[in-house]
Amino acid sequence: MNTAYSDLSTSLWGKGRVIFASSKNSKAIVKSRVKSNESKKAFLETFTGYIDKDYEIKFPKKVVMDFNAEFNQSNVSFTPDLKTVYFTQNSTSKVKNKTVNLKLYKADVTPTGNWMNIKELPFNSTNYNCAHPTLSDDGTKLYFASNMPGGYGNSDIYVVDILAGDRYGRPKNLGAYINSPNRDNFPEINNGLLYFSSDRPGGLGGLDIYMVPLGNLFQDPTNLGIPINSKYDDFSVVINGSFRRGYFTSNRPQGKGGDDIYSFVQESAIKSCSQLVEGEVRDADTDEIVQDAIVNIFDEKGNWLNRFSTEGDGKFKIKLNKCEKNYKLEATKKHYNKDFADIIYEPNKEVHNVTMHLLHDAIVAEAPMPKKPIEMKEPEKEMYLDVKNINFILNKYNIRKTSAEELNKVVKIMKENPTLVVEFGAHTDSRGPDEYNMELSIKRANEVVRYIVSKGIDYNRIYGKGYGETMPVNHCVNGVKCTDAEHLENRRTEFLILAR
Repeated sequence: MNTAYSDLSTSLWGKGRVIFASSKNSKAIVKSRVKSNESKKAFLETFTGYIDKDYEIKFPKKVVMDFNAEFNQSNVSFTPDLKTVYFTQNSTSKVKNKTVNLKLYKADVTPTGNWMNIKELPFNSTNYNCAHPTLSDDGTKLYFASNMPGGYGNSDIYVVDILAGDRYGRPKNLGAYINSPNRDNFPEINNGLLYFSSDRPGGLGGLDIYMVPLGNLFQDPTNLGIPINSKYDDFSVVINGSFRRGYFTSNRPQGKGGDDIYSFVQESAIKSCSQLVEGEVRDADTDEIVQDAIVNIFDEKGNWLNRFSTEGDGKFKIKLNKCEKNYKLEATKKHYNKDFADIIYEPNKEVHNVTMHLLHDAIVAEAPMPKKPIEMKEPEKEMYLDVKNINFILNKYNIRKTSAEELNKVVKIMKENPTLVVEFGAHTDSRGPDEYNMELSIKRANEVVRYIVSKGIDYNRIYGKGYGETMPVNHCVNGVKCTDAEHLENRRTEFLILAR
């Protein structure tokens, strides 16, 4: 099936069919997708073929399109019902510098396989590229690569909600754990896993294929390694989970042309090690929900790991990212006795449903009302520990070594003052998506709490809270141009004293 030219970017088209791009009719070769612009020489057309028992692609032929197909087309993704297709195509209009850029389009697919009624997606632009679409397993989200402003590198991976009435949400960047300062592209979704290609440092060379569970985008992606990856460009992976067979594209020298399509057998399942705990906290006497309860989580050895708060409906969700591990939960709230629950790992159980009951402290509940009104004092001014800013690795929640030394000072202060209770607050500046900044600050706050608890401080004496960009100390909010120094004022950490 491969030719002396460029054959690339396979996608599954229902059962037994595959779709791919090829430059064989233009007789052009793309030597590198990272270091050269030779892709402009290759006119890519879309072909389809049938998959035989050995996963070879047979009887390739061009896809029939009832619209202008005089531009490069590649990287295709079909909706679950196979009635709509999303694909990459060069812009049909030239921009100021007389070059064409990549845009995303959708088209209807007829029962006979023809494509018609092409529509350009609304978040395209002549100022940047949008390419490499792939749909979520349920078809409600579209993932794609783009070099739009505000990203982390040369090309980032984004996701956008597909709404009713041919509408779309606002594209969201997947964040700095997925995206790097380099090129991240060619996303593919399969069974809750995100595959993509990147030329980030630490790979084997050129573009490498990585994988990460969709439910944990704050986890470092896994490089799939040899033989999938090589020191050349390896990208555009697709897997049929039912048969553990798939394809990827590579320009390694043993191929026939510039880019070639390779098939592979997945010898073992890629296991997404996660357990979801869905729970609620209720009053043991009235069975009413308990709002703002604290749920602490411990490992098998009793080491404190993290804490969560119940929402207004008394519910909480916790994602545990290790398989074959058991955990213990502790629910607590002021004026209530604690309750405990065990999370026992079961191989085929992904969701644990837990209801925890808090018994109201009878002594507190029945305390007599004072005969005289209590004299209200002026509220004390907020007090903070005098320590330097805690610094983290850029766009991550890993604590830098210099800041670990500063945290050791906090541990020393708390050991010398055994009644001291402290809240660690993490703040970001307004650069980057709001949701990402909030999530990152929460992760950083939790990491500091874990560090301090690991040094022997009781988990009930140290709390962490992520504020994101919600509490700036100056005018630098979304849409306001500021200097790096002004943004730095907002990128801060604080140790607030809650009790002495």
